[in-house]
Amino acid sequence: MNKIYANLKFTILTSTINSKEFNARWNDDKFYLFKKAKTVLKNNTIRTLIRKMIEKKVFKLGGHSAVTRSLLDGLSKINNISFNYNPKSVNELNEILVVLSGVDALKQGIYFKEKGFVKFLIAGPNIVVRSNDYASVLGNENVDLCLVPSEWVKDFYIEDLPSLKEKIEIWYAGVDEEFWNPNIFKSKVKDRVLIYIKNYEKDLISEIEKILKKSNFKYQKIIYGYYDKKQYRNLLSKSLFIIFISKSESQGIALAEAWAMNVPTLVWNPGQNIIGGKPIFTSSSPYITSQTGLVFRNIEEFEQIIQNILLKLNEFSPRDWVLKNMTDKKSAELFISIIKQYLNK
Repeated sequence: MNKIYANLKFTILTSTINSKEFNARWNDDKFYLFKKAKTVLKNNTIRTLIRKMIEKKVFKLGGHSAVTRSLLDGLSKINNISFNYNPKSVNELNEILVVLSGVDALKQGIYFKEKGFVKFLIAGPNIVVRSNDYASVLGNENVDLCLVPSEWVKDFYIEDLPSLKEKIEIWYAGVDEEFWNPNIFKSKVKDRVLIYIKNYEKDLISEIEKILKKSNFKYQKIIYGYYDKKQYRNLLSKSLFIIFISKSESQGIALAEAWAMNVPTLVWNPGQNIIGGKPIFTSSSPYITSQTGLVFRNIEEFEQIIQNILLKLNEFSPRDWVLKNMTDKKSAELFISIIKQYLNK
């Protein structure tokens, strides 16, 4: 990959910039939407709810924090790259605008492109659940490139919005290999299994626990959203492997963090999920490889894996895979490569 990225300047947004002209247009649009809602909805309770939804602008600062952090840290490790993040003024915008998250931020980015404040507009990967959400804002002609975190998400987006086919690319975030490093722990004792629960599948988890007990494995459970990264890292440092329970993952950053800690993963992968009310083919671990772990579709497959897992542990090398493919810098280099490809079209 070419590592000379001369003259590239980015602005990265995860929230809107305070712009008087844009805010005036936003307020006009908001008033129009409210009037339209009142003509359609008769129920006073629903009307009140719609009013609150329209009038209250909520900005999710930082977007997906792990994705934002990875890109900012990764770009900072590459020479000849200039970028700023959530500038306070339109005058600070660079010619390439990257909206990582936030529908309002993307709408503002489209406005900036229309007015000539920016020349190239990139959207994603954390803006909408389905690509045709918010009146198919991703398909706006001013969006030059749409980023998604994995192959199955790309297929899903194109199915919902075929016009994206010519301007959609896969880009995944990286992890900080210095923070997620098993060598910072003095104790090298790994004497337990970690069960990571993102979707609470009661019967499945109960059966997994029975099999672990039967096989004399000690285990701990961790629930998505109820831990901080230091707690997770500490648990990983003591774990032989991790069992990951999630119906689907657009990328699976928690998995990559485990791999960086040199902990292989056994991932439940049912292969489908309902997203935005639509049943689709998905993956619970889009980037799993023979180096990083194994997948199972049901409890029978899990039991077969557990019978031989101790003999297979030495065959995995998850940290090596991360160092070659999914560090912050590797992710940022991929990001730059994709953009250069589109700029040269």
